[in-house]
Amino acid sequence: MDRKALAYLIDTGSKLASDGLRLAIRHAMVPKAKTGEQTTDVKTSVAVVESSVVITPEVPLGADSLAYQLELLADDLDALATEHLPNQGKIQGKICDCLAKHGRELRRHARETIPIASREGKDATIFSEMVATGDRLIEIGTPAAVKTRMYDAEYLRLAGVVSNYYKQVNKMMRERHNKSECGEPECDELTKLWKQIKT
Repeated sequence: MDRKALAYLIDTGSKLASDGLRLAIRHAMVPKAKTGEQTTDVKTSVAVVESSVVITPEVPLGADSLAYQLELLADDLDALATEHLPNQGKIQGKICDCLAKHGRELRRHARETIPIASREGKDATIFSEMVATGDRLIEIGTPAAVKTRMYDAEYLRLAGVVSNYYKQVNKMMRERHNKSECGEPECDELTKLWKQIKT
C-alpha cells in the first residue's frame, strides 16, 4: 500500500484520533510501516495489518489523565490566543479555516476534560466555558465569516478570553506539579523570604 492510500485511510478511518496524532503517523511512522510490522513512538502505537491501519493512542489513565488533558488544552489555547485570534482568521494575510478547526479541537478537548476533572473532584466550570467558546469559534471562524470582517472585534475580544483560560490552565498544571506560582526555583526562595518579612 502506498503512502497516499495510507494517508487516505488515516484521514477517513480514524476520526477519533486527534489531528496531531494523525499528522505524526502520516509524516513520521506510516511510510515506514509494512504489513505485519508494528511502529511506535511515545504517544501512539500503530499496527498495519493487511491493508488496514489500527491506531491506539496511549492516553494516560487515572491521575495522569487530567494532566494530559490540561497539556492538550494549553496547546489549543496558546495557538488560539497568540496566533489565530489576533490575526483574525488569517495566515500571512490569507483567509483560512484555522479558527473553526482550532475551535473544534478546543471544544473536543474541553469536553473530554469535564468528566475527568469531575472524577478528581475539581470544578469543571472553566471547561464548560471553553466548550461554549469553542462552539462560538466554530460558528464565526469559517472562511466565509472571516471574509465578512464582521467579527474582527470579537476575534480580538476572544483572544483575551482565551488568554485568560490559558493562564488558568497553566496554573492548574503548576499546581499539579507542586510548583510555585511562577514555576521557577528562585520563586520558592522569594516566597519564603516574603513570608519571613511578613511575620
